[in-house]
Amino acid sequence: MEIKRDKYLEKIISYMWDGQVKVITG
Repeated sequence: MEIKRDKYLEKIISYMWDGQVKVITG
């Protein structure tokens, strides 16, 4: 359960980072 949640959090964080980078570079 914990490992699954960690993967989920990692996915969300990477998604958010991707959006931030696009905003900064865009």
